[in-house]
Amino acid sequence: MGSAENNTWTPQTITGYVKLFWFGGFIAVLGIGGNLVLHTTLSGVLFKTQLGISKSA
Repeated sequence: MGSAENNTWTPQTITGYVKLFWFGGFIAVLGIGGNLVLHTTLSGVLFKTQLGISKSA
């Protein structure tokens, strides 16, 4: 049998932990920003359809 593959996701240094922290923050910002954009867009579309507003009017 061959050598066992080292398959760990934990950082080996303090720099790795700092990078992991900033990456997690970046992903959180993307998720929150995407949620806000989606909510705002859908709210605007639904509001326009409820009022019967169209671009041709």
